[in-house]
Amino acid sequence: MPKRILITGTNGFIGRHLTRCLLEAGYSVVGAVRSCESIKEYDLLDDIEFRESGTLSKQTFWDPIVKGVDVVIHLAAAVHMNKFTPSAHYFDVNYEATNNLAASCVTAGVSRMIFLSTIGVMGKSSGAIPFNVMQPIRPMGPYAESKYHAELALQRTAAESGMELAIIRPPLVYGLSRKGNFIRLLSLVNSGVPLPFASLHNKKSLVSVWNLCDLIETCVKRPLNGRQVLLVSDGDDISTPDLISRLGVLLQRPARLIRVPVALLKIIGSVSGQRDAIDKLVDSLQLDIGYTCGLLRWKPPMSLDEGLARTVNAYRETIRP
Repeated sequence: MPKRILITGTNGFIGRHLTRCLLEAGYSVVGAVRSCESIKEYDLLDDIEFRESGTLSKQTFWDPIVKGVDVVIHLAAAVHMNKFTPSAHYFDVNYEATNNLAASCVTAGVSRMIFLSTIGVMGKSSGAIPFNVMQPIRPMGPYAESKYHAELALQRTAAESGMELAIIRPPLVYGLSRKGNFIRLLSLVNSGVPLPFASLHNKKSLVSVWNLCDLIETCVKRPLNGRQVLLVSDGDDISTPDLISRLGVLLQRPARLIRVPVALLKIIGSVSGQRDAIDKLVDSLQLDIGYTCGLLRWKPPMSLDEGLARTVNAYRETIRP
């Protein structure tokens, strides 16, 4: 069993949950953070050793950060920011810094690296057939492209060095967070505003932060047999109107769904500059997690309904007067 695990992005949404998960499982956790100023309100200060990385870029010097650890879990990234963010920024953080991290891991003798990528490297929509690990790559946009280039760099380094590697491609991750697309959807349902999605018959894969962290822990403790690309979800796909209806029930609010043709929704999205946001709600994005479950003898421990209920309960606490 690995003794010390380094997590980059420890104080982020996923990092906080993962840190707690690994500590409860008996691991020693080292957290890489931009600066110690960013962890003043962190609730696990006494249980973690923190190491400063500075702002991630191709200049990030990882050697002292990875020293003495057995496994590195790389969560930190430049995520979707805004349409004015230059592509070079995504590549500097998500590709260059990750490539440098892998090289330092090899030098330090790290035995295993786990990289959180995105299902976006496979495309924006799966269509009628769920994505699986054997399908071709179709990254669209600088974020997904930078993540895919990072995947390629990690694959090369792991192949040359013999370091074990797990690349995880999640869909939308939901859970106890104060921001993000899922929380915005929750807020819309809670507000009672009519939502124009009753005509949709799409299918979406989601993953709760609890299931994602459980898979990451499984990647730490189970044999990977070399280099693996893994898809993850809650294992229970759902349509957008069904999701909204379930959230309405949990919020004890009526889900106000109205019928608007899909083509018209996409036109409205294009005209309003919200095409990407509309596409994410309208299109299908399904993941086939059969390979992941078979390889690691894993299945999502938390059902979709349980994950949604836990998230909604936490959300209601944040808006309670």
